[in-house]
Amino acid sequence: MTLMTLTEREGDVVALLEAGKSNREIARELDIEEKAVRSHVRTAFVKLKVSSRQRLIAQRLGQGAPDIFERICAAYTNILTNQERRVLTGMTRGLSNKEIARELSIATSTVKVYVKHILQKLQVKNRAAAIVHAFSNHLQVHQIET
Repeated sequence: MTLMTLTEREGDVVALLEAGKSNREIARELDIEEKAVRSHVRTAFVKLKVSSRQRLIAQRLGQGAPDIFERICAAYTNILTNQERRVLTGMTRGLSNKEIARELSIATSTVKVYVKHILQKLQVKNRAAAIVHAFSNHLQVHQIET
């Protein structure tokens, strides 16, 4: 499976997506229109064979150890409930609310509530930022342990 090469601008957009930035923030930072950002995002998704920014972040940051997603979320035992950690694990794997609900045998609306609580507790604006936060927190904890 060969992935197509990103242009420099697409690479810049992807890097900012991986940092948890919104399209509006990316447009401001790169001094381009939001419409151009959306176009670059769509093109990058096709080239990288992903369907959402969550899947992009999970794929790019989660490469390596197969149990990394569970290990990442284990660091949140003092902040999140068990079920919120399970939902966050699904988010870090790039799953949609519907996919998380199916996997945990709960309603999609319940997953939405958990996601809302996770965003509030982690003090982030969106799912992408929550995923970046989880990976960043894991890396900091891992660096302290080693």
